[in-house]
Amino acid sequence: MAEAAGGAGRAVEVTGAKIGVESAGVVDAISNWSLMSSPKALFAPQEVRTIAADVRGRLRSMVDDARASGDTETP
Repeated sequence: MAEAAGGAGRAVEVTGAKIGVESAGVVDAISNWSLMSSPKALFAPQEVRTIAADVRGRLRSMVDDARASGDTETP
């Protein structure tokens, strides 16, 4: 799970989908998913699922925009 979260963290950087936490500032909830199990969790599982769905939607939109512009090169 941690390996997948690490890879997904790149998508968060590309899309800018992060969550603001009062005690910690702005964090990547996907890469830091393991913090949910700590006694004083920074965020709830639902928030991680919401961020993941947001990232997925933003990436799909970026792919659609690239296809519409004729840009077929992979970054």
